[in-house]
Amino acid sequence: MESVTSLLGRELGTCFQLMWRRIRQTLEPFGLTGPQFGILKNLKHHGPLTPTELSTHLLVTPGNVTGLVRRLIKLKLIEQRRLVKDRRCSRIALTALGEKKLQEIQPTILAEFKEFFRDFPAVEKQTFLELLKKLSRAVNPDGIAHPCSGGQE
Repeated sequence: MESVTSLLGRELGTCFQLMWRRIRQTLEPFGLTGPQFGILKNLKHHGPLTPTELSTHLLVTPGNVTGLVRRLIKLKLIEQRRLVKDRRCSRIALTALGEKKLQEIQPTILAEFKEFFRDFPAVEKQTFLELLKKLSRAVNPDGIAHPCSGGQE
């Protein structure tokens, strides 16, 4: 007989994969991938970030961010600004077009998440949220670092 812990791990993995598939399908008509959308959302939420800060927020390597940033710059959804203090460093920022694209996509993504949780009463959603936060703390007890270079644009 499988342990409850093992079942939880399997169910979390399956749920993540199924939700991620639906989000990818939802983003497809907008011409973006999930990671590209993640960059736009993070820039909207945190403001301009260095590539390293972006990689930390996205939980990926800086190398992964480089390719994503290049593609989003080509789409004119973000821009890269060199820092005045150190021209080797840069910050990535949303453009007006990127803001518009994000505003266009967000209602659709929100509707998808509402659909995921349609059968959950408010009290269950709140409990689920608290349990997920507790799990996040257990998985990452030191918290996710958010480095800041402190350079000026």
